[in-house]
Amino acid sequence: MTPRFMMALCALALTVAGLPAQVAADPEPSFFSPAFDTYVTQAMKDWNVPGVSIAIVENGHTYTKGYGVRALGRPALVDAQTLFAIGSSSKAFTVAALGMLVDEKKIAWDDRITKHLPWFEMYDPYVTRELTIRDALTHRSGLLRGDALWYGSGLSRDDIVRRIRYIEPTWSFRSKFEYNNLMLLTAGEIIPPVTGQSWDTFVQQRLFTPLGMTSSTTSIRALAGRPDVAQPHETVNGTLRTVPYRNIDDIAPAGAINWNAVDMAHWIAMLLDGGTYGRRRLLREGTVAEMFTPQTIMPLTFPWTLYAPASHFLDYGLGWILFDYRGQKAIQHAGNIDGMSALVSMLPERHLGVTILTNKGDDFLGNAVIYQAFDDVLGGSATDQGASILKSFHGVFDRLTAAQKKFDAQRVKGTLPSLALERYAGTYRNDVYGDALVPNDGKGLRFHMLGMNGRLEHWNFDTFRLIDDNPVDAKQLITFELGPHGDVTSVSVANDPSMVFPRVAEKS
Repeated sequence: MTPRFMMALCALALTVAGLPAQVAADPEPSFFSPAFDTYVTQAMKDWNVPGVSIAIVENGHTYTKGYGVRALGRPALVDAQTLFAIGSSSKAFTVAALGMLVDEKKIAWDDRITKHLPWFEMYDPYVTRELTIRDALTHRSGLLRGDALWYGSGLSRDDIVRRIRYIEPTWSFRSKFEYNNLMLLTAGEIIPPVTGQSWDTFVQQRLFTPLGMTSSTTSIRALAGRPDVAQPHETVNGTLRTVPYRNIDDIAPAGAINWNAVDMAHWIAMLLDGGTYGRRRLLREGTVAEMFTPQTIMPLTFPWTLYAPASHFLDYGLGWILFDYRGQKAIQHAGNIDGMSALVSMLPERHLGVTILTNKGDDFLGNAVIYQAFDDVLGGSATDQGASILKSFHGVFDRLTAAQKKFDAQRVKGTLPSLALERYAGTYRNDVYGDALVPNDGKGLRFHMLGMNGRLEHWNFDTFRLIDDNPVDAKQLITFELGPHGDVTSVSVANDPSMVFPRVAEKS
């Protein structure tokens, strides 16, 4: 997923939703002052976002509001009931679900994964033996991301977790923070053998239902036929456009939940109240405290500094990022998936929580607006954090654009492939990602590997560029390696050493 940009605000809508007594909406949404509204609508222009939905919980009072439209070119407005995909903001639900099992003494945070998944393996036998649930939830496994295993791959959750054993570690175990969706999936896969229920059913019955989150779903399949659903948007070839929802059921414990601002307010209220909602305790107070306790040190570098621009430290708890903001402990997690962004942030000592949902991918509007909300509560700040984030984002984006242009300029023009195209066609195999198929359909070469499907366009020498059938997906370079006798021996994706596919010998 790559940074995207700029478009105009279409419309404005307001909904103050009726909520259960613990988080009953104020009859007048006093939090949303004209100045705050102006800030949000300007941020929408700055970040080129069509629609935004906001929920704020402060000292037991809840405020919700929608801005803009659900889809470009259509009149339907965003309100507090509009459903959005929340991506990795889902991770905290998996942690909460596991926390319930900790409270029931069915598992412990420091249980080894193999205690509950005896078949589970990592590349290193030592890590297989020692990896705990806590390790899996705190991004310190030593693995680089490996997202191609799930991103549109169509593999089952079980298949994905079983293939982790073939991924070579990039760093030593527990040595550093490296964000990894596969580990959150692995932790979520503990729930079925322990409870006899799927992750989806457990989250629905044990979290959504008691929290009154009546609209929330664990799959986009449940969105079919619903009237109030935001449409994802991405910038494709310089133009903002609607794009299809991405089905990510295969990685659901790490990122597949869909919700609206009303439901989100219930979730925040429970967390701010130490695990209690209404008269019902869902999590022990100590379990919530453990979720909000530093576990792994994070680097104060991009992109994490965009989430915490004024912080002096960054840590990862259990499913949450922890930092300081103007002398306050702050707790936050973002989520991004095709055409959607979400951000949930809390100042627990001020009993304040904010969530921002947008229908555009990889934007940081939520960061800008959340800090404005925090400043409204803490008192005006001399620094406009939103402007600082926007400036930083543009700076990074400009540097990435310049680097891409420099790379493209190094393309050697006028070269031809070493071989006739049909000699590149064949089957290539990788232990982690399975088969990569390169057929020649008479119009040229194509490439198929899990979620990557498209036409190969010659770049230079024996390197081709993959023009994916899904225009949202990045254009990857595909390089064929020739052996000493001029035959193709392997193909690699994006010059990634973990994505080298040796050729499968044809049967004679």
